[in-house]
Amino acid sequence: MVSQVAIAIVAAALIATGDAPVAAQDVPVELRPYDVTLSIDFARDAEFPAEFRDDTREDVRRLIVRTIGERWRFAVIAASADQQRDLVRLAISTVIESSFEQRNDAVSRDSPAEKRLFVAVEPHGPGYDVTAREWDGMTRTLGPTQTTTATTRAEITPCIVTVAMRAFRPLAVIETSDDGAATLALQAADIPTPDPNAGAVADGSIFVPFLRKFDSDGQLIETRSVPFTVLRVKPGDDGTTLAEVHSALRSPLGGRRGTVEAWGIAASASHPSTRLTIVRREDGVPLAGRIVEIRDEPLQLGRAESEPAETLLTDRSGSVRLPVTPERTVDWITIKSGDATLMRLPVVPGVEIEVSLPLGDDQRRLDTEGRLAILTGELIEIVAKRATLLASARNNARAGLHIEADDALVQAAKLPDAATFRRRLAAVETPAAKAAEDDGDRLAAARIRALGRKAASLVDRYLNADALRATQEEVEELKRTDPNRK
Repeated sequence: MVSQVAIAIVAAALIATGDAPVAAQDVPVELRPYDVTLSIDFARDAEFPAEFRDDTREDVRRLIVRTIGERWRFAVIAASADQQRDLVRLAISTVIESSFEQRNDAVSRDSPAEKRLFVAVEPHGPGYDVTAREWDGMTRTLGPTQTTTATTRAEITPCIVTVAMRAFRPLAVIETSDDGAATLALQAADIPTPDPNAGAVADGSIFVPFLRKFDSDGQLIETRSVPFTVLRVKPGDDGTTLAEVHSALRSPLGGRRGTVEAWGIAASASHPSTRLTIVRREDGVPLAGRIVEIRDEPLQLGRAESEPAETLLTDRSGSVRLPVTPERTVDWITIKSGDATLMRLPVVPGVEIEVSLPLGDDQRRLDTEGRLAILTGELIEIVAKRATLLASARNNARAGLHIEADDALVQAAKLPDAATFRRRLAAVETPAAKAAEDDGDRLAAARIRALGRKAASLVDRYLNADALRATQEEVEELKRTDPNRK
């Protein structure tokens, strides 16, 4: 029987050769090596002579082979040309991916790669700073910057390999079952490495999902991220890589057709915290004073919501800071305006330095709630006044004061009835809900209608005509049976 290791080596060799009879997409993703280029730029050429630069690149290549083996099919590129050097510097420093993407496409047109690693080496004090960043061709995104320090020239080579591997973001195909569980098929995971720990994905690692859509001919149409969704790796019983799906969406990865693939790319906390900024969807105005509750688990259906581990309030810029904590990999965030829950979503602090979350402005609901509260206050006064008049009518009738009893009933009948209050409620609720729907804010419209229904239920409960009718009948019966009435 052919061993799995032998299959992996043969598969890697087939993909690596131009005469391979098997296309890369026909090879299981676990046996598919990564196509990687590594560009190294040495600052201050006088500090790093040409011979040293060439020797270092060769040493890096050999060390990667001894560490990663066939899992990476890679080339080390000298960043001596001005275009390559500028590309490395742009990759390391840019915060706007679109500017790098255009430049990368132009410079790397003749050498496309699945993964591009950019490394910059420059003197810093008595040592050397070694910085790396990865460009992923599938998602067309830059990963976080990774930096370490070499105290001597001899340490530069291992430092380059260390930061390059740290910057590298593994990919995985995501398979989901009917119950929502997810399994990760990690790319190149079954290709053996000389270092058994190289490229290992640890339990608790985070993957961010994205979808790739193809046409009927197998040509890629688009790649798009799955919003408000992360996957956390957990061990499987049979050696498979399982993942917990944390999402604000009902079915983030389900219901896909055969022309859509679900993938995930690894993400790590490279910042001490994430600044979450809540803005108004319509115009980007910051929403201050919103309550942000942090929990370590999502809301479970049929269970009461647990007490938050922390409760924050957005400042004048609409922001709160979510620190990285060892006890929580994924923070479940509940955003509230007063008692109303605006959104629940998972956030992994530290992966992004800042996250902007556009939400519908809850001001319309708050205004409606205030106006309905005024009507509810009037309703309470009317109910209390009517109850007093009806009690007076009954007491007067029992005492034989029938004129006074009739007068109390007349006053009670003149008070606003349920139909009047329903019209007033509708005059508040209907235009507010319609305005929210016209703005595309279905959530606000639903909340406004819920407020209207709640107020209407109070009207039906406390201002129905049965109480008045029953008192009128009781007073008439007391009149009829009063022996002193002539």
